[in-house]
Parts: sequence; C-alpha cells; structure tokens
Amino acid sequence: MDGTSGITQCHIDPNGTTVYRFTHDKAGTFWWHSHHSTQYAYGLRGPLVVHAPANDRQSWEEDIAEEFIVQLADQYHDAPVGAPIWDSMIVNNRGRYNCTAAASHSFTDCTDDQPLTKFLFQTGNKYLLRLINVAALSPVMFSIDDPRVPGRSCRHASEGVWFHGFNYEGLAIVQYEEDDDTEPTSEQIATVTTVTEFEFTPLVSTELPSTPSDRVILAFDLHFGLGYFSMTVATTATSSCRTSHRFLLSPEV
Repeated sequence: MDGTSGITQCHIDPNGTTVYRFTHDKAGTFWWHSHHSTQYAYGLRGPLVVHAPANDRQSWEEDIAEEFIVQLADQYHDAPVGAPIWDSMIVNNRGRYNCTAAASHSFTDCTDDQPLTKFLFQTGNKYLLRLINVAALSPVMFSIDDPRVPGRSCRHASEGVWFHGFNYEGLAIVQYEEDDDTEPTSEQIATVTTVTEFEFTPLVSTELPSTPSDRVILAFDLHFGLGYFSMTVATTATSSCRTSHRFLLSPEV
C-alpha cells in the first residue's frame, strides 16, 4: 500500500475513498503522505503516532507530562520554475513570509504578523517532542533557544523562547506561563553543537549475527530512461540472488 499511483497501485479517484487495514508492529512517530505527483508537498500529509500498550512502555515514558507533534515543512506558494526553492518554512502549518520579497514579484496581499504555533510548557515537567520533517525538499535544522547564559536571567518578559524550525525563518514559540501575545527576544546563536545520527544510542540495541555470511546486504542499482525506470536488486546472505525490474511511468491526467 506504499507506492506511486500508476506504478504499484491505482490512484484514488477524486471524491473517492480507500480503506487501508494494517497491523502496526512498532510504536513510535511516523507520518503518512500522498505519493501522487506533488500532492504531499502541498499539504496532503499528516502525522501517524503509534503508542505502545501500557504494559510495554519504556520507563522514561512514565515521566512524560505531555507530548507534542512538531511538523517541520517547506511551503511553496506556486509551482517552482526551474530549480525548486521554498518560499517559507512552517511549523505545524504556520509560518511567516517576507513581504518585501513578496512585493518584488507583484504579490501585495501579504502580512508579516501571522500568528505562530505555540507550545505551552510548565516549569519542572518533562515533554516529548515528536519531530517530523515533512518537507518536500528542504533539510531542516531544529533548535530551541536556550536563554540560560551567564549574567542573564533564564526568564524573558514574555516568559517564552523561540523555537526554530530552520535557522531563523521557520518559527514557533515555546511559552512557559499563561498565553501571552508578546513575542520572545533572544540572541543569535554563537556556537552550535552538532550531534550526528551515529552518536545516538538506541533504546533497544539490535545485535547483528556474529557470522558475517548470515547478514543480509542489499545493493540497489537504479537506471532512468524516457518513460521508464529500472531497478536491479542484489542480496548477499547465505544464498544470493539478483533480480531486475523495469517500471513504466504513467502520464499524469
């Protein structure tokens, strides 16, 4: 059920429906989206959170006061011409746009004070942020401003801090007290600590087979041509095989 319309399955007709029944064998943060054309880039997407049964949860989950889904996305005001580049970065479908830039291409119906997504935290509680990059093109750098610097109070007048989805373009607000219309003020980030994917430690470690020949290695070789693409898949294990597939690309209607 996970494929491109016209290749692995039929598309869903306008005003049509389909039912997808499946048994999920993993708990965690996932998302769904359309595979037809550029529909998901223009909003046909959403989060899918699977919670583990109460008797199968991790010990750290018991301390979570509340969880928030954070969708980070790029937004395109029109179909890109040439090399695609996003117009805005949005957090949970909210964001702002530079009206000066909008005026440069004759778009005058623009305001730069749109309300932003807010997350209300209570001091002393632990929260789970489920981050999902639903962008069509843009890589996303995520950060929450840390106001705890020497010689400066850890509280702002607005009792909040900025929540960055992509540098200083995609913004949301982390609020620590009652809802307040005042926006936070914070300093530019002076240093950045990068944590690579391989520095994360899994909650449950997966052990590879001790015998190398018992491990499975997949190798993909993709070739594209006019109206088709082909894929060769090679597997290496105790027995090996090699399969080749050729797919026709159906024209969009």
